[in-house]
Amino acid sequence: AFWPYPVIKRLTEQYKLGISPDEFTVASMAEKLNSLTPDKISEYKFNSHRNALLLSSETEKPKLLKLVNEVLF
Repeated sequence: AFWPYPVIKRLTEQYKLGISPDEFTVASMAEKLNSLTPDKISEYKFNSHRNALLLSSETEKPKLLKLVNEVLF
């Protein structure tokens, strides 16, 4: 479960990584957590493993370093 920060919520929904409450409240988070089923948890785990490399900062690191070097040098 992830708090509903816009970027995190978008990635969570896009890649089906888990759930995110509609509000930043404990009650809203508890409602979402209580709605989980074992099948949904397995699905989210599978999707997380499948997309881990794609969403890893290590994947973006070379692009960022190249950009920084271009700006600095």
